[in-house]
Amino acid sequence: IDGLYQGTLSAVIGAEQAATAAGQPDGSGAQKSAAAVQAILPIFNAWSTQNNIQVDQDAAKKWVDAVVASLNAIPAPIKGGSTPAAA
Repeated sequence: IDGLYQGTLSAVIGAEQAATAAGQPDGSGAQKSAAAVQAILPIFNAWSTQNNIQVDQDAAKKWVDAVVASLNAIPAPIKGGSTPAAA
């Protein structure tokens, strides 16, 4: 599953970079998601077939959404690079 996750990360980051380059970094979540889904379909389908799992494009979208959610769960870096004081 590591290859599928890493491939999806690359697709999500690529979609984000493409939106930023097009001057639309915000507010184009549906377009970024669709681009990421299209990018990962070959590896998603190959992984699913290899593991004898039947999937469709809706399952691929749910997978992309889950990967994006995992990225969004990571806290943003602290500005200035300082570490919060221990409690």
